[in-house]
Amino acid sequence: WKMDEDGATCPVGYTCERATSNSGTLYETEAKCCESMPWLSSDLCVALTSGVPSEQWFVADIQDEGCVQDCNAVEAAVPEPWCGTITNVATKTYASITECCSKQLSWIDSARCNATSLGGTIVGSAEWYVADYSTGKCVQDCDAVGTPVTCLQPGGLAESSTELFADAEACCESRLSYLNVGLCNATSNGATYTGSEEWIVDYENTRCVQDCDTTTATCVLPGGIIEDSSTKTYADAAACCAAKLSYLDTDLCESNSNPASNGTAKYFADIENGLCKLDQETATCPTGYTCSRATVGSGKLYDTETACCTASLPYIDSDLCVARTTGVTS
Repeated sequence: WKMDEDGATCPVGYTCERATSNSGTLYETEAKCCESMPWLSSDLCVALTSGVPSEQWFVADIQDEGCVQDCNAVEAAVPEPWCGTITNVATKTYASITECCSKQLSWIDSARCNATSLGGTIVGSAEWYVADYSTGKCVQDCDAVGTPVTCLQPGGLAESSTELFADAEACCESRLSYLNVGLCNATSNGATYTGSEEWIVDYENTRCVQDCDTTTATCVLPGGIIEDSSTKTYADAAACCAAKLSYLDTDLCESNSNPASNGTAKYFADIENGLCKLDQETATCPTGYTCSRATVGSGKLYDTETACCTASLPYIDSDLCVARTTGVTS
């Protein structure tokens, strides 16, 4: 890429040397000559030949996390901080910062790469990432609230290799998947989490309770806030009972899970006294009946006193058993 010209008359910027029989093909223009070397960027080749910077963008040092431009900072009225000089003819060059960033520094956030390339202040993308796993929350890629305007939960500028997410929920689901996503999302956004109010099993008390910690119109049986994602929740007490306490009478489980319940109004056997008891609070017990709240040890529950007497106390005359149960003489 030298000009066949005597050094004394060589144009400024060009490298001149008289061609010889070993110089190969001669070309009318530097552009034509450069086309004969397709492994080089045409713009770069012409720039190196003419001494005029190509104004193309390239990566000078991958650690800089940005691109620089092949331009002459010295000649500029105000030296541009992004100007650099290409020293390696094999350097890949690009027409724009955006292309350079996407092709050569694709793992760096594009806005961050562009800002770094132009020597500007990096304000962050305001996207979400985990800065400290021990906090159990995600934060935003920015330094101060309002910079940019969408920055509400600043966590400092993320490392260029850190994966960023569009919102806190996506970050929680991907990076803190072992936590309750609702709790993580609320904490990340600086909000108080009151629970999903869905239902979870309480094996100790043979019932289902809710994912919430304060009694409200919709949180009728608080069981505390679920912090992990491994706890299975259900839309209602019935679904929870069926899935987790299937060995228990469904109505009994649902009654245990309802603080307003007075009982199932079903019957269970009292073998010692040869009668069936009504699963109901004693305060609301019908006259003549023997009432007691059923437990997991009460055995099978029946819809009627007759069914209970026949199935659970077959060795006692059915009429006598019913009479004892209802308090009505047989």
